[in-house]
Amino acid sequence: MEKQQICQTITKNLPIGFTVLDKSGLIIDFNDTAQKITGYKKEDILGKSHLDIFHRTSDKNACPLLSQVIESHEQLESMESTIKSKDGNTLVLLITGVPILDDQGNLIGGVELFRDITVVKKLERERQYLLSSLVHDMKNPITTSLGFLSRIMAGKADKHQQKNYLELITEELQTVEHLITNFLDFATMEARGVKLKPASYNIAHAIKEQIENISIVAREKNIQIITEFSEDEFPEIIVDGAMINRVIVNLLDNAIKFTKIGGKVIVRLINRDKELLIEVEDTATSIPKYQLPYLFEPFYRGVRDQKGSGLGLFIAKTIIEAHGGKILVTSRDDIGNVFEFTLPK
Repeated sequence: MEKQQICQTITKNLPIGFTVLDKSGLIIDFNDTAQKITGYKKEDILGKSHLDIFHRTSDKNACPLLSQVIESHEQLESMESTIKSKDGNTLVLLITGVPILDDQGNLIGGVELFRDITVVKKLERERQYLLSSLVHDMKNPITTSLGFLSRIMAGKADKHQQKNYLELITEELQTVEHLITNFLDFATMEARGVKLKPASYNIAHAIKEQIENISIVAREKNIQIITEFSEDEFPEIIVDGAMINRVIVNLLDNAIKFTKIGGKVIVRLINRDKELLIEVEDTATSIPKYQLPYLFEPFYRGVRDQKGSGLGLFIAKTIIEAHGGKILVTSRDDIGNVFEFTLPK
């Protein structure tokens, strides 16, 4: 096999983008991975300016790595660079530049090796946002609690006020505990996945039990919880009961939280051939249609939920999918939303 054929085979199958430029910055080679990353076909860009294609400019400063390689005639370590894909999307690439020299050491071109790190950078931004958001959301209840405690310790509250303050402090600290628990669970699920502990589980009984637990909160808002199933109609299934309970609690909590005083929450359990369908319908204000595709994404908080961690529905989705089921939400044009999930029998 000839050396040229070997080189072509290697560059064609490299798992990273490979671009060869002449000394004026014109593209003279482009491998398959580079085509997949950028969306450009090799035949469409050969002989064209690297700056014109990827940076939509003739300014050499738009690609500092290329300029430095040409000026220094030396390989440069990886650096991040932003380019435009064929469809106009902004991509973040990690690029290494290597000069091509002739036998006399004169520059005749350069090679760029690059990886698409757009998703990695997006996740980094999300984590930074999460941490700052988490700290902010924890700071408020802690500051409030410290204020009430200071009044109690300074003797500025009678027994009745002290009781009220302690109740408020308890609520605020429970908020902090909820934020921390969701964050730690998210970190564990992301790193290790969901570790299930399957056992026999009576889902009809479990739903009735969780409704009973949340009924006090519902009564305070005069919200009626209606169940449209009988415990005797459903067989036991093999699932991680603690995990499924968590999903049920999350959906019931949200339904009660966002349903206005005097509203209704309807819980249905439907027996299908190969699966069980669980529906939680509320009479809350309809979730805007544009938000529906993002509700189960980590850290997403819609316009109606600015105090949560943005992780509750993501954790619920992760749990249900780990069991082989699906979870989704639909909303009406005026009032009402339906969260539903399935579990294989």
